[in-house]
Amino acid sequence: MPYEYCVIGNGLLGAAIALELAHKSPDVCVLGAAYGQQDRYYSSHEDDSRIARLWHRDPYWQDLARRNATMLEALAESTPLPIFQRTPVVYSFCSGDEPETMCGLRRVSRPSPYADRFQYEEDTWGGIIEPKTYIAALNEQARLRRATIIQCVVQNIKWDAGNAIVSTTAGEICSKRIVNARGVYFDHEGMPADVEVVGKILVYLESEHHQRGSPYCLIDSSGCTDLFEDVYGIVQYKASGNHWVSKFGFSERHPVTLGSTAEIAAWFQADYHSHPYVAYAKELWKTLFSDEVVHAYARPCAFVVTSDRRPILSVDDHHCSIAGCNGMAAKCCQALAEKLIQLWNV
Repeated sequence: MPYEYCVIGNGLLGAAIALELAHKSPDVCVLGAAYGQQDRYYSSHEDDSRIARLWHRDPYWQDLARRNATMLEALAESTPLPIFQRTPVVYSFCSGDEPETMCGLRRVSRPSPYADRFQYEEDTWGGIIEPKTYIAALNEQARLRRATIIQCVVQNIKWDAGNAIVSTTAGEICSKRIVNARGVYFDHEGMPADVEVVGKILVYLESEHHQRGSPYCLIDSSGCTDLFEDVYGIVQYKASGNHWVSKFGFSERHPVTLGSTAEIAAWFQADYHSHPYVAYAKELWKTLFSDEVVHAYARPCAFVVTSDRRPILSVDDHHCSIAGCNGMAAKCCQALAEKLIQLWNV
């Protein structure tokens, strides 16, 4: 017998959608690749941390972030898995480019314990999400509601007599309704032409163990240049042997674009080493990170970018899909899953 629902993609969005469906049906499966293979990367969820925050310039994301905070806290209470760590998030803006709304922010009225250049500190819900642990917690709750989690690679989808036949490395899966939540591997068919995948990197810096201060997250657009809109990072958030690890990323004005599935796969496995802006980014890191670096290395990342920086939700009777991560979607995955399922009228 076919499943009622099959979710293709077991990243943060796919796992959240599967759990949302499992609340409504006991006949749900979710298909996704295994995570954690040493020195192999398949998606941005291989990253070990994401900055969670309420404030955003776009009210759309602020509303989703606020809803997701409530849902994430409920999930955290139901599992021993460490999916969220409260950590201050500080902001710095270009002169004349301060936020129009202070929702979720307060101006730092005392000498900042982090850095003098940061004018604002998110005081209500800043912190760090661990993506793979978050996925594991979502999968755990879905299993409790009888959902089936299958580790596999999806090869092909075809429709026969009103059912979807999904060919995978674990065999054929039959389902009445399909959700496509494959992230950067989304199906371009039916999507606007301006939806694209951009290849990014995150840079990890290790400093001496004795130099550690309090960990914090930063979003800095005060040093924006012709190349970068902003720099973001998490300072001294975990230990590695005798060193503390920090990480930084940046938003490029002219990012690397990945035009095919083969290019995306190659980016995650090797091509990210040749990111064109590494040398320029190092100059920005020096303005944000004063500790002596003993080891630095990069890891791959990629985002789906849309023209309005919001995800595209496509729905019909038997199939729905979501594309357009833009970095925020993963951190609002439960709220987006709820929104998609409501739109689908399940």
